[in-house]
Amino acid sequence: MEVIMGLESVKPAHQDAVLCLGFFDGLHLGHRRIVQTARELGTDLGRKVMFATFDRHPNAVLRPEKIPPLLTTLSEKEEIAESLGIDFFLVLVFDPAFSRFSRENFVQAVLFNALNVRAVAAGYNYRFGAHKSGDISFLARMGERYGFTVVSVPPVMDGDAPISSTRIRDCLRKGQIEAAARYLGQSYSLRGTVVEGAHRGKPLGFPTANIAVAVGKAIPQSGVYACRVDVGGTEKLSVTNIGTRPTFKDEGLVVETHILDFQGDLYGQPLTVFFEARLRGERKFASPDALKAQVQQDIKAARTLRASPAPKS
Repeated sequence: MEVIMGLESVKPAHQDAVLCLGFFDGLHLGHRRIVQTARELGTDLGRKVMFATFDRHPNAVLRPEKIPPLLTTLSEKEEIAESLGIDFFLVLVFDPAFSRFSRENFVQAVLFNALNVRAVAAGYNYRFGAHKSGDISFLARMGERYGFTVVSVPPVMDGDAPISSTRIRDCLRKGQIEAAARYLGQSYSLRGTVVEGAHRGKPLGFPTANIAVAVGKAIPQSGVYACRVDVGGTEKLSVTNIGTRPTFKDEGLVVETHILDFQGDLYGQPLTVFFEARLRGERKFASPDALKAQVQQDIKAARTLRASPAPKS
């Protein structure tokens, strides 16, 4: 997959493609249906598929106080897009000038002049242009004028509600990690550099890797989770704590994971934690010994979950 940073980097070889259009936070099952639709169009038309997204959430420019916590960083989004068979990954710079593009100007300047798209696949509720004045029906009419096909992709439903980034954020806030994974099509993850912590775990017999998560990333509800991590190419089971460590009266939210059956120094290294199940909520314990006993129970529960057969579908 080729990454294209900004419209100024678009070359003739990138044009005449089928375009997936949206912000795609999380690249959940609804987004993946859009990608699949674009890939099918690409096969039918004999064209490559381009995935277009923004370098930041539009609210970073329009309403900074209303930026939602993000399910995926740009680099994570790039990795998932590549795994879905995308040919070109276009990063559009959403700056004040871009935010003022009218809906007509967006179609003419971006889709037609810069990209010369052959077809566009977008969600049924896709909005674009200044003040979100353009919708999928308007885009279809403009496609007829400029000679490209527009496909409106319906939502993926769960019950009577569509799967959406907002719905997944709500699951994470409530600690419903399994539901979030089901909607995402993969386990939710946090990625960051391992940094020095308060060194409270090692004296208890459970050393932890403290992870400095990217600013703005959605953090699951405080509590203890069964997770898995990749350490040097080997998948390991881990127990991850998210919270303020009330037993020790520490301040500030921490993400720390105890990697089972592992010994080694991870300081300064990148680590990705994949959340599999919520074990319990955050609690204050009467003593370090009481906390140690509970951690032993948490590890036992995590091992039991790993050993349990997957439920039949």
